[in-house]
Amino acid sequence: MSFTAVEQPEVVIWNPMATSKVPLKLQTIVRRYNSNARVDRAQFLTNITIRGLRYTTSTKGFGNSCALLGLPSSDIKVPAVIDSIFKIQASVDTVEILLAAVGASIWSSELGDLEIVKPGSVDSHYASLSFETAGLGAVIAVISLARVSPPVQADDDSDMLDITIALNHLDL
Repeated sequence: MSFTAVEQPEVVIWNPMATSKVPLKLQTIVRRYNSNARVDRAQFLTNITIRGLRYTTSTKGFGNSCALLGLPSSDIKVPAVIDSIFKIQASVDTVEILLAAVGASIWSSELGDLEIVKPGSVDSHYASLSFETAGLGAVIAVISLARVSPPVQADDDSDMLDITIALNHLDL
């Protein structure tokens, strides 16, 4: 579960002319994350590619901002929405890319309302559906959209070809 700058080499280059002032709430949270980092200014991005998948901020595109985050203390994944993607100058010669995620606190008491995570903590996109049930009340179902197998290529011996033909006969 690692993030490599090879996917987007331009992301790790620090450009002081492209920085913006970091909101105070975000500065406070970033300082808790890394007390040595300079957090008054940052370069804000609208998207980032992690392991071949594009993630965006919620203002850019809500669906691509839904990310399952790996908790550092366990193998549990919690859903969150990416609020900000930004890079800070962690030290004189180090640029660090971070994501600010919201909503994870309802899934884990380890997480706050606004959580700072590294790109390597992002596991996959997720889909969710909220609904009411008779016994439980309001429920949210979350499912990972992780790629679990390579795409299937239909061939003459493939069940996939049989399914495709059957669906075509049903006009689906």
